[in-house]
Amino acid sequence: MKKVLFIGERFLLRLPSVFLVISFVFLLLHILPGDPVELLLGEASEPSQVISLKESLGFNKSLAEQYLRFWEQLIRKGGGDSLIWNRPAGALIVERLIITCELALPAFVLASFFSVFLALLSLYFRHTWLEIIISTLSYVGRLVPVYCLAPALIYFFSYRLGWFPISGRGAGLSAVLPIVTLVLLCIGPLVKSIRAALLEHFSEDFVRTARAKGLSEMRVLCIHVLQTSWFPILNALLGLLGALLGGLLVLESIFDWPGLGSLVLTAFQTRDYILIQSFVVWSALVHIFTAVLIEVIASQLDPRLQLKEGY
Repeated sequence: MKKVLFIGERFLLRLPSVFLVISFVFLLLHILPGDPVELLLGEASEPSQVISLKESLGFNKSLAEQYLRFWEQLIRKGGGDSLIWNRPAGALIVERLIITCELALPAFVLASFFSVFLALLSLYFRHTWLEIIISTLSYVGRLVPVYCLAPALIYFFSYRLGWFPISGRGAGLSAVLPIVTLVLLCIGPLVKSIRAALLEHFSEDFVRTARAKGLSEMRVLCIHVLQTSWFPILNALLGLLGALLGGLLVLESIFDWPGLGSLVLTAFQTRDYILIQSFVVWSALVHIFTAVLIEVIASQLDPRLQLKEGY
């Protein structure tokens, strides 16, 4: 029961910020120039058609009435129907999210493994050429944007060597290049964060004591230093997972992957208010879930946090 109360309290504490973000996006979408009804009907549409569609969608009402209608649809229907696809926005997001997970989840697992491994390796070979190489590659990886890395990989592995499809989601190896691109993009920031977390405890007394007892350096790193640094590492990994599940807009556009990112990009291009607002709600929920999950795991692994919170 105490755990349920703890989780519920953490969710409630974040609801006001989510409410403000959703409200801000709603106002921003209605202030920006452009008419989604005209985009739907085209330039050759009759004025009577425009008026009729605006009435059916509620766009002829005041901003306050539209705002209340938005929250009503969000609570009762999960956001309402998309203006472009004429389907429930929530169902569209779930459908495309599953496709995005085909890239995001394997990339997350691989990036997490290689990042922890490289961070440990750089500390094990500290002050050597291998540490310099890992640190340099991590730094370069943080600088290279997706719109440079992805086309380079497509040109070399798809166009020149013909190993993988250039774009699209199909059978076979179509997901390999997008996953590799994601892993390479994620490793740089993760290695930096994990290495910094490990360095905080690298020279502490209990680590020197473990070395004095004759334990190997790798055993000291993996057992003592890594276990002590779990919280910032967990924070970085779950933060990455939340970002990946929030949509891979640029990458999916480059690889023509029909996931959540490409769906949101189309929604912005067509001013699909309903779908954009539903996506903002989804992103806010992912943020809340990730933050609460980190706190729950932390409270279970660190008894001091349980005592501090009274749970």
